[in-house]
This record gives sequence, structure tokens and C-alpha cells, in this order.
Amino acid sequence: EVHISYDDSTNNYLKYVKWTGSGVAPSYSISGNIKDSEEIGISGVIISCTGAGDYTTTSSGYYEFTNLASGNYTVTPSKSDWVFTPLSKNYFSLSSNQSSQNFTGYEITMQEGKVAEVRGGVKGYIKKGESASIILKPAVSGAVKIKIYNLKGQLVWDETKDVFAGVQDVVSWACKNTSNKDVASGIYIVYIKGAGIDVKKKIAVVK
Repeated sequence: EVHISYDDSTNNYLKYVKWTGSGVAPSYSISGNIKDSEEIGISGVIISCTGAGDYTTTSSGYYEFTNLASGNYTVTPSKSDWVFTPLSKNYFSLSSNQSSQNFTGYEITMQEGKVAEVRGGVKGYIKKGESASIILKPAVSGAVKIKIYNLKGQLVWDETKDVFAGVQDVVSWACKNTSNKDVASGIYIVYIKGAGIDVKKKIAVVK
């Protein structure tokens, strides 16, 4: 609301502004559940939300972030020896409450005596929204190089991971290439080398 008045003594216009709004910026929330493939809640999952800190899931697998200002957010779950689908959720220009923002978790256990495994999605292959899990349990500490090629021999994705002897670790591949673009459906070859590991595996991507 704007008011304008005239001052005869100075021949000047005087203006003052009166704000009649509430002055309180709106806030929003992001919430959901983390469950396994049998719909059982997973407790102790650390959910990270950029700009909003962390939240540890309850016994039912529930999490929530409240009092979020409008903006961009990424929510990512993590727990030792578990992988999650999807890997994360993005919210661009958050402008409403987001409920039922759920993730599915899969516990990773390596077979005794193995040093590396590659696993796909729920049905053994990767489909849209899922990721491949590259499980490592080296006999010695060191750096492990992971390279993924298509059947034409072209490098699609690579990563180097520092690992420790006897400690299980997991690297996730979200079916994207080095330019962060989704890869096409097909068979891919995974090479895992370093820290006493020298393994080649195949994995299928189905869109």
C-alpha cells in the first residue's frame, strides 16, 4: 500500500510505503519411507538433504525434512552394506510439500571367499531408476579401478575407489556415461582391477 502527500512548506511531494503483507515466507516439507523389497521399514538409514542436514530413519523407515524454503534440494539415503533405488531424488524450485518420497533398500552380502561381485536390479538386470552394485572385499588395501565398456569396446564409465583389506565396500553405477547421460539398453562389460582384484563381469541394462 503506497501513500503520497504534498508538503506546502517545501513544495515537495512526500511518499511513504506501508507494507500490509504478513512478511512470513512459505515453507515446505519432504518426507517418505525407506523399505526393503518386502516392504519392511529400514531403520538407521542416514538421509542427507542438501542445505537441510541429515535425518536418521526411525524403526518404521520414516524420514522427513520440514521448514524448507523454496529452492533446489537433493535427498540421498545411505547405510553401510546397503544400496538404494533410486540413488537420490532431486527437487528443483521446491514449491509444495512432497510426501511419499520413498526409496527401496537392498542389503549387500558378499559370498565367502569372493573379492568382487556385480549385481543388477531386483530381477538381476538394471532397468530405469535402478543402479548396478559393484561389491568389493579385497584381501589387501589399495586403489581399485572400475571401468565399464560397451560391446564396441568404448569406455562408458570409470571410477577409482580406495579400499581396505577385509572390509566390504560398494560402488554404485546409475547407468550413466562419463557425460552423465543415460546409457542405451544392452550388455556392458565391467572390469575391476587393483588391491589384489582382477575381475571381469557382464551386466545387462534394460530400458
